[in-house]
Amino acid sequence: MDDQIQASPGKTKTAPPPTNQGLVGWLGTKVGKTLDRIFGSDGPIPTKPLPAPHRDHPNLGKPKPPTLTVVPPSPPVAVAEPGLPLDDETTTDESDVDRPLSPVSADQEKVANLPTESAPTKGLNQKKRPKERKERTPWTLVISDTDNDIETVCLVLWLTGLCDRRGFWNPGIGPVKVVHTGDWLNKFDPDPHALDFFKRLQNTAPPGCSLVLLNGNHELEILKRAEAGEHTPLTPQDLDFIRSQDLIHGDQGVLYVHGYPNCDLLKSLRQFCREGSPLNDFNNLFRKAFYEGSHALFRQNQGLMMVGDIPKPKAYFARINRFGITNGAHVAEMLQELGFDRVIHGHKPCENSLQQDYELKSEIPGIRVINNDNRIKRSGLGGLLINTKGRVSFINPEQMREAGGEKEYRKKLRKILKTRKRDLQKARKEALLTPAAQKMPRLQVVPSRKAA
Repeated sequence: MDDQIQASPGKTKTAPPPTNQGLVGWLGTKVGKTLDRIFGSDGPIPTKPLPAPHRDHPNLGKPKPPTLTVVPPSPPVAVAEPGLPLDDETTTDESDVDRPLSPVSADQEKVANLPTESAPTKGLNQKKRPKERKERTPWTLVISDTDNDIETVCLVLWLTGLCDRRGFWNPGIGPVKVVHTGDWLNKFDPDPHALDFFKRLQNTAPPGCSLVLLNGNHELEILKRAEAGEHTPLTPQDLDFIRSQDLIHGDQGVLYVHGYPNCDLLKSLRQFCREGSPLNDFNNLFRKAFYEGSHALFRQNQGLMMVGDIPKPKAYFARINRFGITNGAHVAEMLQELGFDRVIHGHKPCENSLQQDYELKSEIPGIRVINNDNRIKRSGLGGLLINTKGRVSFINPEQMREAGGEKEYRKKLRKILKTRKRDLQKARKEALLTPAAQKMPRLQVVPSRKAA
């Protein structure tokens, strides 16, 4: 028999089952016949026998069925007859135009509406956008009633990092404005060295910085005595420099005056602004009426009232005027019309060497009045810092003690103004200053001028 194998004489043995390769060949024959009936092939698809697995392979004895890849026949190429267009070149029917489009998902609509610049990009060649440099917040340093004391002024400018110990501007600072609210000279003994000091600061201010000097009652008294023929150590050029300074200054909602804002000054200022003229141009027009002519205001008591020399301010602002309201309410109404909500002045010394914030709060409602006269010549330190956002930082001996001494207080003030050493070095790297400004010559004060 075919299915029996002769093992030994007198004994027969059944044939063993087919091996792995025989099983794969049998499956290939079956699959080939099936595909022959479907696709009309002429014979079975030849299969490549698998290699014998390793004896230690875990899948030994478990054959893997072959993978067959069926390639569909390629579509016939359309050939157009002469004079007839192909299917792709035929004109679109009207029904195709009016056919509704497939609905768009919400995510696809969001992606389609994104701007081109904000679309995410990938790749190693993508460059990072440079970080935009934050602009410095403009600060204003306000000093009041120094009365020839340039040593204290130099100390304040050095603590804030604006100048060195000799009173020369540090290159790289800005934007910073320094405003002196008046009485920068002593009316009884005006010091020409102090005048030269402020003149030099004005003429050598770095780009973005400026020094604004306001005339107070001391400067007006000096002009009055010089015109009366009294002896003064100042030259005619010095007197002209005093006349060239402003009486008021307005900036970022803050009105800087020497004394208190009175009704006469604000009425003239309001009428000037109603005609469409800039606020700070008022000084140029008012200077003629104040200093020129035979009836100049600086010779009269009305001139002192214009700069805010009011003997009893509380009684003045509580007085009821002809409109039936107090002078304080009238002043507050005019200040708000001019766009001011803060007033910084000097002239009247405060108690305990501290500035007085929210002065006359009940007499002038809605206006923040700050008295900056803390007797700087006696206390040895004074002033305040204010920025465009309304933040105020006072400078006085009490604040220095709370900071822990002069060194810590100097760090605090320079951090506010960004005038630390690394800030100035960074400013030079960013080319905030021109080369001409960095090489600006320093003007020296003639030491023997007073003796001459």
